[in-house]
Amino acid sequence: IFNLLKTLINGWPTIGKQVKNIETKIKKLLKIKHAIMLNSGGSANYLMLYLLGSPYVKKKHKLKPGDEILTPAVTWSTTVSPIIQNNFVPVLLDVNLSTYDINVDLIERSITKKTRAIMLVHPLGHVCNMKAILKVCKKHKLVLLEDTCESIGAKYNNKFAGTFGLFSSISFYQSHHISGVEGGMILTNDDYYADVLRSMR
Repeated sequence: IFNLLKTLINGWPTIGKQVKNIETKIKKLLKIKHAIMLNSGGSANYLMLYLLGSPYVKKKHKLKPGDEILTPAVTWSTTVSPIIQNNFVPVLLDVNLSTYDINVDLIERSITKKTRAIMLVHPLGHVCNMKAILKVCKKHKLVLLEDTCESIGAKYNNKFAGTFGLFSSISFYQSHHISGVEGGMILTNDDYYADVLRSMR
């Protein structure tokens, strides 16, 4: 509360010193090169997908309207809606009943000539089977995106969720692991995309 009031009193309530401070702390915590603050995890998901369909994306990552994105059937509207809003097609895959993460056995069976990306969700502090998923992405040249809004700080083989894909989103919504009441971020190790995302936000 003190930092919130201090920020408001200083008259610079948006992308200022406090935001930069949080971005730096998250980068160090999760061992990622770039953390770009936004107003929410949902906006982070939207912006990641918007960039992939924009003129600023690298050719190997380019998505076109109608391209399919695989994503789990147990998820949030803020994962699926941005796919639709950006004119891509969500393909919902069933999940493992014990963990609610995407069933990796269904991923390869669901790939078509229109499949261009996977939008993972790491649910409720559990990290998906990244070894199997990375293998499929490499084999089929799929862009990997991670919705890590529910699993900040969770690890798979000593590597943080949200640091496997081209981009990932995190959320500081009140019910999440690290809360700022509101707010979200995009994480990436790509210097070029980080600059573009900062401009786009």
